[in-house]
Amino acid sequence: MNFIANIYIFLFGTISPVILLLLSIFFLVLIFNSWSCERNTIANKILGKSRARVIITYLLLFFMIIFSNFDMFALFGGSDIRFMSDGRYCYNVEISRNYGDNTYTLPASIYKETNGFGKSKYYIEKVFFKNGGYLVFDEEDYIALNDYNYLVDQNGEEWTVKLSNQHANHKDVSESKPISFWGVVLALFESIALSLFTLLHLPNIKGNTKAFRKNSERLFNILSELIDNYEDKFKPSCKDDISKILIQKIEAAKEEISEWKDFDTDYIRIAHSMLANTSFEMLVSGKYHIYAGHLDPMSCAHNLMLIYNKSMDYAVKINEINLETQEAEYELLQKQISTMG
Repeated sequence: MNFIANIYIFLFGTISPVILLLLSIFFLVLIFNSWSCERNTIANKILGKSRARVIITYLLLFFMIIFSNFDMFALFGGSDIRFMSDGRYCYNVEISRNYGDNTYTLPASIYKETNGFGKSKYYIEKVFFKNGGYLVFDEEDYIALNDYNYLVDQNGEEWTVKLSNQHANHKDVSESKPISFWGVVLALFESIALSLFTLLHLPNIKGNTKAFRKNSERLFNILSELIDNYEDKFKPSCKDDISKILIQKIEAAKEEISEWKDFDTDYIRIAHSMLANTSFEMLVSGKYHIYAGHLDPMSCAHNLMLIYNKSMDYAVKINEINLETQEAEYELLQKQISTMG
């Protein structure tokens, strides 16, 4: 437990309550902004629409909120004084007279006080001997945990005192409650707020994932069918090569494709546009040249050219472009083919 506590202190012990307050405000803004789950919300811009990214972010922030609250850790973390709320407790101290040989481990009344920046101070009120005697030190002298401190008692005698993190008991010490009720309530409130934000955001992600799968499958099926219809079956097929690039383009447009609606999306037009652009890019890439300026007749370049021309013919047919534009694009294609290879 001490090992876990030390890691906890290292990670969160210096976090200011002000930072926790700002985090709470930040999450509340995200919650209200994400309520409509629209595309342009702050949450979507920060996290995108990746389900895994939202879940990982949620878990990291959840644990940061929970564990940066000392009261929550004290609720489960045992008797580590660093996680106790401010107040009076009984802990063992190691004490010896200055220049003396004997060291005693004795219960002491310790008062803990924490400032606004999370820095704790420990004051020794009384150290109790087994014979009923006790030592009282100056109330202004605070000591460090697990370190040697030099104090003067009520009789003016000097002592070396080390406050341990070992809880003790003594009949004359009435201990404070180790955790603050409102501290736990605050941590739970922050956690619930973050959970609400996540629950509001994840359904939108889940819906977009399903929509992308449905829309992309429909688009790719149309692309595949068009390639089969446009290719010359007696020439090398380009279907495998062009399909790999088309899949990459579909994945890159995931967010846009997720928002397509059947009633206002012309899949046939989009598929022809993708085939025309992709076949153009492949023909001028140099990959299908036999030498400079000449396409390899043994490659699938012939079918790529067929797909390009028929896709452009469709664009003219639906009045997306005119014949002059088609001719200009074809001249550009031939010019770029002649310079590659």
